[in-house]
This record gives sequence, C-alpha cells and structure tokens, in this order.
Amino acid sequence: MAQRRGQVHNREFSHFEWPRKRVAGHSRFPEWSGSLSATYTDEINAVWSWYVRGDLTYMGEAVAGETNLAVLDSYNLVNGRVGFEKEGMRLELYVKNLFDEDAWRSGTEFTDFSLTPDPFFCFCNNGVILLPQDKRSFGLRATYEF
Repeated sequence: MAQRRGQVHNREFSHFEWPRKRVAGHSRFPEWSGSLSATYTDEINAVWSWYVRGDLTYMGEAVAGETNLAVLDSYNLVNGRVGFEKEGMRLELYVKNLFDEDAWRSGTEFTDFSLTPDPFFCFCNNGVILLPQDKRSFGLRATYEF
C-alpha cells in the first residue's frame, strides 16, 4: 500500500506601513512553502509488515522582521524512516535532516529599548535572533503498546 500527501502554500504581501518607513514586498513568512510525504507498506509474513517513509519540506526565502534587517534563505529538509511492525510492536530506523541542511530555520527581529534614553521609543537599536536547523541525526525507535 502506498500513501502520498502534500501541501503547498503561497503568501503574498503588498505593503506595510511602519513609522517613518513603508515596507513592501517582504513578509516574515515565505511566499512559498510546502511539504510532501510518501509511505510504502507491505507484508513480510502473516505476523510482520514493513514500511518506508520519506518526507520533504520546502520553505521559501523570508525576512526576519518588518525592517528587512536579515534575509533567511530558502531550504529543503529531507527526513526518512524504515520500520518493521506487528500487533503492538514497532521497530524503526530514522534519519532527520538527511542532507545536513544548515540554512537558518527562522528568525525574529527585536528592539532593545534599554539602550536609549529616548522616551518616545527609538527603534534604532535593532537586532536579530536566528534559530539554526537541527543537525542531521540518526536513531532507532522501539514502540510497544499494551
């Protein structure tokens, strides 16, 4: 038995009014993102079955905040697993981030108001916090239901 699932998202952004500045054409969310998953399952014998699954996730280019201080590159993530199961028990080998993608996963902009004596909230002390991808990892999962 084979299963396939997928999603595609499109996000357009026309403009945003920011104090003393008009930001156009960029969004904190990528214009395009999507995911695709496929699973194949078959029987080994009357008791055991096996499966293989692959997941692909795409995230398009995005900016970290309204002032376009940092651009987050687009990236693809590939995950996979193969497993064996019978009633109540499952053994699975998996890999996350198969190709060791190292693009920034997400980011957000912040303003540090503690660095300015301006009582009217000077937005000139900006910074960016970036979140890295998880490194490639392999593992073995065992599940027993009772």
